[in-house]
Amino acid sequence: MNDVESLDELDQKKRRRHKRIVKCRPRKKKRHCVLKSKKKRKKIIVRTIINNPPPDVTNIAPSPVTVNPTVNVDSTLTVAPFRRLCNRAHIGTFANPNSIDIADPSTDPRAVPYPSTITVTGLEGFITKVTVNLLDLSGNNFDAREILLAGPDGITNTLLTSDAGGMLGFAHVFLTFDDSAAGPIPDDGPLVSGTYQPTNYEEIENLNSPAPPTSPVVALSNFNGLAPNGVWSLYVTSDSPIGGAFVIAEGWTITITTTEPEDCTFTPL
Repeated sequence: MNDVESLDELDQKKRRRHKRIVKCRPRKKKRHCVLKSKKKRKKIIVRTIINNPPPDVTNIAPSPVTVNPTVNVDSTLTVAPFRRLCNRAHIGTFANPNSIDIADPSTDPRAVPYPSTITVTGLEGFITKVTVNLLDLSGNNFDAREILLAGPDGITNTLLTSDAGGMLGFAHVFLTFDDSAAGPIPDDGPLVSGTYQPTNYEEIENLNSPAPPTSPVVALSNFNGLAPNGVWSLYVTSDSPIGGAFVIAEGWTITITTTEPEDCTFTPL
């Protein structure tokens, strides 16, 4: 019992602090007592993470893939003709080959005839483009000549040329007027054959009667959207008495493009 008594003599504070349990086991002829703490042990979990590098795919040859698509077509499917609104273009060129002359502008600045006319017939739809050719011009001081084109309504018009081309003499010149040309007639000349935009370098002036009041817009597109058929008039005059004689020996032509809306039928192939 000495062993038990010595156990009772243990420090009571220490026993309370550790909360020990006494277990005595017989060992030889003496008791062997073990003080075992009930203090809980902490568990520590260690996880090992291994970062493996990605495999090297740079030297891996791609495997070929064969695709055999199958398309099923319904042989009974048919597409019927269909209709829609479309535009049909018409182009017509009309001519007056008679000469246009100014004999002496000091006595009468108007050309003969005044105006020179062309009757347009058979075009359908509405105007989308107009071009004019003046054929075989000769004379002096083209800067003094004023030429105006009027449409079939007698009101719509544009100057073709005014105060342009210089004062030098010229002979057998052929002029085309087209809004799409690269540029106007040179102001100071010389006047040479070519395609020009309608040209005016001075203030807009009205020509001698019976020409209509001159449009302030100098462009053949003034006629766009109008009906093409009827009498087109070319007024040629001189604004200076010192211009001398002038002639358009082979007359003039007009080319008109129109578009006509129509109901179109399309048949699939």
